[in-house]
Amino acid sequence: MQLAKVTPNMLENEGSWDPVVLCGPMSSLLGDSCAGSLDTWDASILDGSRVAERSTFGAADIGFAELRISHERQTAPASSRHSVRTGDVLLAKAPPIKAAWISPSVQQLRFDATCYAVRNLDTAQGVWLTFLLNQKEYAFCLARRSVASAMPRINTNELRRFPIPEVPEGFERIASGIANCLDKRSINSLELVRLQGEVASLVESMIPAVVFDSVDEGHDRTESWYRRFHAQTLEDSLIPGHVKAGEFQQILKRNGDWRPINSLVSLARGHGERLGQLATQYHCLRLSDVGSDLRVPMTLSRGLAGNRNVYAEPLQIDEVLHSLLATSPRTVFVCERPDYEVYPTDHWVRLKFNETPGAWALVMQTEAIARQLRSMTTGLTQQFATPIAVQQLVLPPLPPAVRQSWDSRLRRWQRQRNELDLEWFELVDRVYRLLKVTEAKYGPWVTPYFQEAIDDA
Repeated sequence: MQLAKVTPNMLENEGSWDPVVLCGPMSSLLGDSCAGSLDTWDASILDGSRVAERSTFGAADIGFAELRISHERQTAPASSRHSVRTGDVLLAKAPPIKAAWISPSVQQLRFDATCYAVRNLDTAQGVWLTFLLNQKEYAFCLARRSVASAMPRINTNELRRFPIPEVPEGFERIASGIANCLDKRSINSLELVRLQGEVASLVESMIPAVVFDSVDEGHDRTESWYRRFHAQTLEDSLIPGHVKAGEFQQILKRNGDWRPINSLVSLARGHGERLGQLATQYHCLRLSDVGSDLRVPMTLSRGLAGNRNVYAEPLQIDEVLHSLLATSPRTVFVCERPDYEVYPTDHWVRLKFNETPGAWALVMQTEAIARQLRSMTTGLTQQFATPIAVQQLVLPPLPPAVRQSWDSRLRRWQRQRNELDLEWFELVDRVYRLLKVTEAKYGPWVTPYFQEAIDDA
């Protein structure tokens, strides 16, 4: 049981007797009449566009304090009041609340109705607000005060008047460093997006035209529900999707000179020894830890030993991992050995390519590979493929010079990203320490930002 003294003035300001708000970690801040707010800062809150467009930012694109840049957003900018602008704070309407500061290098695309944009803030105010909204207790209290809404989302009136701790003295210098780092990270992300787009375009162009006439998923089959397959396309499985995948792969090999993946790798491990029982915790690489950037993140959580679904051997340099979750494929390229041992789960297939593994990792990300795996899923839900299915993939006949160029560019990009991550962690830690100072006035409410990654770095 938690007890807290609630003043009449606080009850009047809150308009409710919600004990989670009145007795929670943010209660002291809510009762601080000297705290600022977006109203006192003369900030504007803009609602997102309700026009359905592909080239928009949404809540799913908001990461920790920054936007996730993907190739799907590479279109012409749209200039309107619903487009993000430099210095905006873009936040998700619905819990879990996340916020990102918009750097100059981010394209001014529309943001959709899942987001609010807070505008007319200086850099220090915008960065400070971004880190506050990414604090668990702060965001939870803001969401809790909006429960009267018909939908579980942030109310603009509550957002306007929600108290904001005073911006620390001298924070302008730290905010400038964060803004500069976020801008470099956005530019760095765009470099990878362009490389991935180049790879996808070339791989797509190497698919024989006959494929689209025979086994394309959009082929008109209104005349009959069945399809004819030649006997030579039939292998061990008679499942229609597997037969279709076999025909697709045979056409790629016969008409496009695509090569079996087994001829390009020296080791393909889908089955191996598991970690078993250990006395200490370990860093585990799960599918959810990896995005579209092919990297092993520095912010991996430690898990308890004894997981039978974790490989016994940690990640090795130049290793390529590809997920067995065919409905949402992920790829990892280990350019450099992590600072600590990382053990992948057995939802990954571990590949050791004979040469240019970075280039092949980029190829494994493309739709041509994902399409093959989607047709070879098994089980009731048809989500996962087997390690054997991965070993049956065929890859395009890329010129060595192209592969070497892609490989070196991806390695250079990952090294630059790792350096930016270390700079980013240091800046985040400085903001965290400033937030901790406010606990002298408001009591404990601040939680670390990926503290394990900061300690490891």
